[in-house]
Amino acid sequence: MRKVRVLGVNCFLFISVNGLPEPTKLISSMNGERLFHLPKRAKVPNKQFMNELPHIGELIRQELRRQGRSNVWLSEQIACNPRTISKIFKKHYIDTCQLWQISKALDYDFFKVYSELL
Repeated sequence: MRKVRVLGVNCFLFISVNGLPEPTKLISSMNGERLFHLPKRAKVPNKQFMNELPHIGELIRQELRRQGRSNVWLSEQIACNPRTISKIFKKHYIDTCQLWQISKALDYDFFKVYSELL
């Protein structure tokens, strides 16, 4: 991070790893300085790593269908929108808290799928 002077205003400009400026958001600090803030980005696994892991969304969909349950039923169990369940089915990876809620609702340990890979 470098402190730079832009248009006569003290700012912080966050520089990416390759040295090129990233898209930033202008915010104001407590003392009136204007700060540029680089938004946090979730790290996405590379494609080779994703190909080695099971498609967790597809596994959840298969288990839900095996039990004869609907997307609406699961959405009620984990307190989310039924449309969110459809989006989960397309994901290669999901948040561990969300996976735990789904595992509990379906009474199926999806974490063992990953631990078997070790």
